[in-house]
Amino acid sequence: MSEPPQKKSKTESGSVDRTEQNNETNAAADGVSSSPSSVEVASTSSSNGMISLRSDLLDLKLIKQGAEGRVFSCTFMSRPCIMKERFSKSYRHPLLDAKLSSQRLTQEVRTMLKCRRQAHPIEAVYTPAVYCVDEEKRCIYMERIEGSTVKDVVSKLQLHTEEDEKTGLALAAKIGKGIGGIHAAGIIHGDLTTSNLMLTSTPNDPIGALSIIDFGLASISQLNEDRAVDLYVLERAFLSTHPNSEKMFAAVLSAYSAAFGHSSKVLAKLNAVRARGRKRQMVG
Repeated sequence: MSEPPQKKSKTESGSVDRTEQNNETNAAADGVSSSPSSVEVASTSSSNGMISLRSDLLDLKLIKQGAEGRVFSCTFMSRPCIMKERFSKSYRHPLLDAKLSSQRLTQEVRTMLKCRRQAHPIEAVYTPAVYCVDEEKRCIYMERIEGSTVKDVVSKLQLHTEEDEKTGLALAAKIGKGIGGIHAAGIIHGDLTTSNLMLTSTPNDPIGALSIIDFGLASISQLNEDRAVDLYVLERAFLSTHPNSEKMFAAVLSAYSAAFGHSSKVLAKLNAVRARGRKRQMVG
């Protein structure tokens, strides 16, 4: 009689699981920075890889809810963190919903990492570090940017006064340079508003360091049409939210032109996009 196959001991099984988990994590995190100040960890979708995520969250607090998901403030592995969770859509077929959510989650993380690697080292723009991605739970854990939104800062400025106008123009130049940086890297933000631009206090800059957040609609593109639409969305955000900000946006475009070498073609497309926008408003 042949002997029954021997069962693996708990120690051996645990070692195998840990080895597989480490291999998956190392493969996912290949080429990602691991400096203490901006740790980026790309995680696996395996349940083994995610087993301790929820237990590592502290002070979970809902700060925003939209059509696509929820945004929480929390502490993750002793770091101030933002957790972004995408909804599942009950009106879609479960398989289609899972596929679309996975694609959009992956695209958001890719654009954030690409922006950190290519845009902010050479331009005055910063994006949050990605700490972890949980595909199964449709969550991204990222660095929490401490500061004020550009929307709040501009809303407090009295743009008709000389001093505040000077501050507004300096801020606009910083914004234009930052957008030029991400467009040069081939990144289209997709939702450029003053709510998705943040300023963080720095000792040597009275305005602060510029950060771009919320890459949920971002994509990779080299089309000048897409870049022009990005600028048009920002222009509409300025003019609809901040009265008397025409000079500020003109300064944004001026700094954008200086920062991005192909800006003349983008600005020509911007005029065409504006014309389409005006026609749409007239037709209703």
